[in-house]
Amino acid sequence: MFERIKAELLDQNPFACLPRNLSDEWLSYLALSTEKMLGNEDADDQAVRKEAALAVVIRLLDAKSEGRADEIEVPIDDLYEYLQRFRMELALEEVHEKPTSSTTLRRWKRF
Repeated sequence: MFERIKAELLDQNPFACLPRNLSDEWLSYLALSTEKMLGNEDADDQAVRKEAALAVVIRLLDAKSEGRADEIEVPIDDLYEYLQRFRMELALEEVHEKPTSSTTLRRWKRF
């Protein structure tokens, strides 16, 4: 699975890692991964690797630095906070209704 994460997210434009651009599959996977990374014992799905969320957050931090640094140093407390924020963004995106053809049709039927 990590090869797919690398190919579909990490090796792409950083915008691919933003929660609003993730597929439902990646949203769910990274949400579980983030929960595991934050120490949530309820997120015990063995197929989900906690390192995935960390890799995506680091990719976003790297993009934020705009390649100005060969290395990124992030205090562990800051990294924990970034992971919490990332989890919140994932959760918000999971509940956000993504437009589909059926929702578009329902909206048009109101008129």
